[in-house]
Amino acid sequence: MIRKYKNAKVSIDLTNKGLSDSPEYASMLKEIKECESMTGLILKQYAEIDSSIREFRENINKASESIGSFADDLLDGVGNMNARNDDEALAGLIVGAGALVLSGGAALLNWGGKKVADRKEKKAKEQRDAHLEAALEEKQRIADAKYDPLKRFKEKISEGLYPRVYTAYNKDFKMQIDPSDPLFQQKITLFKRDLALLAKTQFMEGTLDYLLSEMTAWKEGKHNSGATKPSPARILDGIIESWPKRLGNKDGWDGFVKAQMNNDAKSYPVAVALLFIEPALLSNYVGINFSILNNCESGIISAEDNELNVNSYPAGELISKNPYYLDCKENLANNFKPPHWPKGFGIKDIIMIAVPIIFASVLSFLTFMIFPGTFAKVLGVILSAALVVCSFSMFLGEDLGIGLPEIKLPYDKVYDDYSASYDQMIEKIKDQEYKARKKYSKITV
Repeated sequence: MIRKYKNAKVSIDLTNKGLSDSPEYASMLKEIKECESMTGLILKQYAEIDSSIREFRENINKASESIGSFADDLLDGVGNMNARNDDEALAGLIVGAGALVLSGGAALLNWGGKKVADRKEKKAKEQRDAHLEAALEEKQRIADAKYDPLKRFKEKISEGLYPRVYTAYNKDFKMQIDPSDPLFQQKITLFKRDLALLAKTQFMEGTLDYLLSEMTAWKEGKHNSGATKPSPARILDGIIESWPKRLGNKDGWDGFVKAQMNNDAKSYPVAVALLFIEPALLSNYVGINFSILNNCESGIISAEDNELNVNSYPAGELISKNPYYLDCKENLANNFKPPHWPKGFGIKDIIMIAVPIIFASVLSFLTFMIFPGTFAKVLGVILSAALVVCSFSMFLGEDLGIGLPEIKLPYDKVYDDYSASYDQMIEKIKDQEYKARKKYSKITV
């Protein structure tokens, strides 16, 4: 897992800006849109008879309708795009009234009337089976009509489009760029475009493979193939996770990032430069660990002594200009304002603790002086000592098992107020850091 936050959300917004001057890119986008139109139509038909595909389709619906928005729905909210298991897919088939009757039967079982419930359940099963059979027939009709055209599109993507997209990505991946180069930003934009096209094409391939597997299963009389739905989250992670190996680093993702942060060369691989200057990548794949928050244990960048400074790293020249980094630095500067540490025990605390001790001492002395006999004197001393112990337990909040109430000292109340204020400060910093990640969760090309 190379993402640094469990709730990370990364998307890529691929617009047509800057593509008109490149006939090659325009041609590739046109082919992808053509394939999306076909796939979107099939997904629409499929969703009408199988609820397990509905969420999948809704997440990519806009991408199927408009090439101008890559991943607003395709990659946005990646946590909601993970594939559901196959049992859930089968259970998700729309069965209409049969499901309601089955639910009613289950309710009757809880309330008694087992025979009635059994009849209801039997009837519900018959209706469910009928609906499943009807759904399968509809799926087979879709497969008969769309399998061959879809397979041709898959071959066109795999054999024609994907090699061109990957060649462009691979060619630009080999670039070494210097931050002082006047064309630095243009080269970064070019590589972002390659990354977006590659992720989009791989997702389209995965979607087509999934649909072809499903259709094959339908033709064989099965409701589903057991194939896993493609996930844009895994696709994007997979592409980025390949960078260390492609650049000759064998120390894993964290080792790769640390090594590149200490890269004292005047130039950087374009993928590394993008990683450090793109807010969505820095926040999600590098991460900043605020030591006071422990918000990102595996974050490569650490805020030591509650200050954020990357100038000690050679790559700091890139990272220090990253908008996400700047927001986090400002967040700490503005919001790390812990309340004053409460004073120590005051005169009121001493008096509250001393009173029962003095009282116990006087009681013990009077018992010792007034009552004759050793037993009475010893009993008086024991009772006085017990009074002192009980008093301390009440002030210190220690339970002796006899139900004594806890009595807070003035110092305790002041410290509670301090702790509450400190916690509020921490929560504010956490909230601001989360807002910064959310703000910069989209890669715009």
